[in-house]
Amino acid sequence: MKLIVEEYYYKSALAHDIIRGFNHKILRDGISTDCVGYCYSRQLKDCVFFVPKVICDENDKILGKYSPEECIDLLNSPIDTGEKSFLQELNVWIYRALKEYSYLKESSDILQEQYFSLADSSGKLTQGSFLDKILALVKFYEENRDFFIFTLKNIHSQHHRINWNKTISHSQAIIHDNVPVYLDPVSKKKSIDWDEELMIIFFSILDYLQKYGFVIRTEYNYELIKGEAFEAYIDGLGTRRLRQIRHRYFSDKTRKLWSLCYAFFDNAETILSSKEEKEFLIATSFHTAFEAMVDELIGEPDLAEMRKLDDGKIIDHIYRDTSILSKDLVYFIGDSKYYKKSNSVEERSQSAYKQYTYARNIVHDSIKSSFDNTWPYRDSLTEGYCITPNFFISAEIDTDLRYNVDGFEKEKDVLGRPFSSRQFNNRLFDRDTLWINQYNLNFLYLLSAYASADFGLKEDFKAKARRFFRDCTIDLMNAKYEFWKLLPKDGKKLQDVLTNEVKWELRGMVYSLGQDALILAMEKPEEPENEGDAYYTKYGPMIDFDRIKPLVKGNFKYSCCKLSKQKELIVEDDENTCSRVFLFEK
Repeated sequence: MKLIVEEYYYKSALAHDIIRGFNHKILRDGISTDCVGYCYSRQLKDCVFFVPKVICDENDKILGKYSPEECIDLLNSPIDTGEKSFLQELNVWIYRALKEYSYLKESSDILQEQYFSLADSSGKLTQGSFLDKILALVKFYEENRDFFIFTLKNIHSQHHRINWNKTISHSQAIIHDNVPVYLDPVSKKKSIDWDEELMIIFFSILDYLQKYGFVIRTEYNYELIKGEAFEAYIDGLGTRRLRQIRHRYFSDKTRKLWSLCYAFFDNAETILSSKEEKEFLIATSFHTAFEAMVDELIGEPDLAEMRKLDDGKIIDHIYRDTSILSKDLVYFIGDSKYYKKSNSVEERSQSAYKQYTYARNIVHDSIKSSFDNTWPYRDSLTEGYCITPNFFISAEIDTDLRYNVDGFEKEKDVLGRPFSSRQFNNRLFDRDTLWINQYNLNFLYLLSAYASADFGLKEDFKAKARRFFRDCTIDLMNAKYEFWKLLPKDGKKLQDVLTNEVKWELRGMVYSLGQDALILAMEKPEEPENEGDAYYTKYGPMIDFDRIKPLVKGNFKYSCCKLSKQKELIVEDDENTCSRVFLFEK
């Protein structure tokens, strides 16, 4: 089995014959390809797997240990047995994911596929690859271990039982201590056992599949067909012998087993005589497939048209979820980033600015098309804008090589990685104040969940991921801002308190919580070096607190609060639990 890493530059002498025929780039003496997927080469008589670049770390080491050059011939590489098994399983999941992508995106221009002309046991042409036949054999064994144990037990159950009538009538006994001893007893074992022959052929195929990296552990001590004898089966003896014994099988399981064995030999024989040099299922721009996989797991298909913006840009992911300020639904906007390990989006990068633009366009279009305030982005009472959750999502290989862990739990540094864009300082509820979070997903979980036929698994992950993104947005807001709940004094109505002067001075700083209260957000500044100095944030000095203190104190009762992840939108704190009380004296 050959292993080629996407976008890695190999020395031409090492990889030219393998990469030849696919998209590739040549730089001096190096050659690379942007392909990800599966290929069977008749010239090499071997499988070639093109693996995503996320398998490498920032130093271009596979699994953080091995250079891609020394892993080209995977079975003869220094990688240990467990890691080889992992890479073989990874290749299968990539293949399954591309098959699923091919099914869901019939008109995709990034996918290239070509198959040998394969036939089933009746001679009818079938769609699928040689790898499909291999996977079907492996799956049958894994799902029918009890069948093999039961069949083999029956086959051998009579092997050691002696037929005494035939032994006495056909053998000469030796008397020893007045006891007859028969040196050549006749057992009840059949001279030919057709079930056993089929088992030997099947397990010989499984043994042969090790050359393609499929190491299947069996517990049956058969004398297997190997070497030149098995090559004869590949060249045509396998199909001929199986046709001779076909009429011996009647149960569903044995007939299925016979069909799988016949398809394997027939396809192998067809490959040898085919005009095509190779078969393959390849994605030439895997970042597009990666984006589709993520969107399948977190996106909302009904909003497909909303992804296409009027300025020609296309949003990767968009879905509706509960706002962090009300119980209304707002849009959550995501962008997939297909990077190698330890890479992330820089704050002043082109990707970041595009993501800000996506959010602004969505807010603008939502307000423009919702005169009845169905999408409450703009609070008509305070003229503040609700927070628009915005994020990047990338993937990396789980350090413990697990497929059943989504990877979100390890995001301990979420609050240290976000960045924001703004026009005015200290105005969270301003239309131009936007925050972006960055998250990592376990690439192995993504592959297995996307390629899985388990619809419930996908839906469970979608619910968990959306809850995670919302909770992280709330954690970010609570970390960057201090929130105050404002209630009108003296039983006044909120509309009466919000005069033009108050509304103007508090613009972008407040947002209404229904008709009776406001929430005020004050950005947490860095501590001043000297007493009396101005408070500074990353973006410069804070606004003049003295200007808004009289407006708040004269019109509102106030208490510290924070955003909640529960059904209650805010929970109130006292001054001891508030991280820093710098605006009002209690």
